[in-house]
Amino acid sequence: MMLQLSFPILFISGLGGGEIALLLMLLYLVPLVFFILTLKRLLEQLNENNRKVNPVLLWLILIPVVGLVCQFIVVIKMAESLRAEFDQRHLAEEEAKPGFNTGLTYCILFLCGGIPMVGMVLSCVGIYFWISYWIKMNDYKKLLQHM
Repeated sequence: MMLQLSFPILFISGLGGGEIALLLMLLYLVPLVFFILTLKRLLEQLNENNRKVNPVLLWLILIPVVGLVCQFIVVIKMAESLRAEFDQRHLAEEEAKPGFNTGLTYCILFLCGGIPMVGMVLSCVGIYFWISYWIKMNDYKKLLQHM
């Protein structure tokens, strides 16, 4: 009997290529939907006059290729929206564009994910910045809920 030390997801009994692809797609989409919901709930905390992005645009992130471009727009507009809200509420925030640097970094790294040989590494680093951005946006949402 041979012991197989590899990724267990690839050797789940009875799963073919289609099922594995579906499982991997779900592992990608589920966190992305929760990320979008976090951004949507943050936008709901903002005064309508300060919202620089339509919440519907957030869902375009789910569309392949289009989502890569939309992420840049969302990051830019979220930073502008937060800046306007913080100014209106007279809240101190050290970043001139809240979340912009972290968000732009994750967008660029995800875009570079298609570069041969280094793309996988850049995408992994991008995931770190994406999660950091997500946490930062969630923290802003909590801050604005209590104000």
